[in-house]
Amino acid sequence: MASSMPGGRHARQPILSSAARGAGLIGAAVILGVILLQVVDDGSSGPAANGGNGGNTPVDTTGTNGTEPTAPADTRPPAEVTTLVLNASQVAGAAGTLTNQLVAAGYTTLPAADDPVTRMGLAVGCREGFEGDANALALAVTSATGQQAAVEAFPSDREADLGAQDADCVVFLGQV
Repeated sequence: MASSMPGGRHARQPILSSAARGAGLIGAAVILGVILLQVVDDGSSGPAANGGNGGNTPVDTTGTNGTEPTAPADTRPPAEVTTLVLNASQVAGAAGTLTNQLVAAGYTTLPAADDPVTRMGLAVGCREGFEGDANALALAVTSATGQQAAVEAFPSDREADLGAQDADCVVFLGQV
C-alpha cells in the first residue's frame, strides 16, 4: 500500500513536484544567460574578433561589412600562378575536381596528382615571393570547397617526389 501524507497526497508527489520546479528553474536560468550574453557581448574581443583561426596563418574568408573577400594587394593575376593540386585524401577524383574549379577561376594548373601521404584538411603552399598569391589561392580554394584552407610553407623537401618542380603553388587536398 502506498503511504499517504496529511491532506491525502502520496509521498512521491512532493519529489516529482520539486524535480519539475528545479528543471524549470535551470531552464529559465539558461535562457536568461543566453539573452544576457546577446545583449552584453559586442563581439569585439576573443579569438574570433582577433582573427584567430586555430593557429593557421590568417586568411580573410569573411570580407568586410558583408562584402566578398578580397585577395591581398601583392598578388599576381591567377593565370600567372602555376598551381598543382595534390589529392592527399584518397578520395578518387577529388584533386581533378578542384583543379577544374581553379581553372574556371583563371588559374594555370598542372595535371592533378596524388600525394602518397594522407593528411587532414586543406592547405596551400607557395614558393618564396608568392606569399600574397598563397593567401589569394587559399581564398579561391576555400570558396571552391567550402572548407577553410590554411597557408603553409612550400614543400621544397618533397618537390621532386610530388612532381611540383614547375609549380609556383601546391594545394594539398586532405580529408575533411
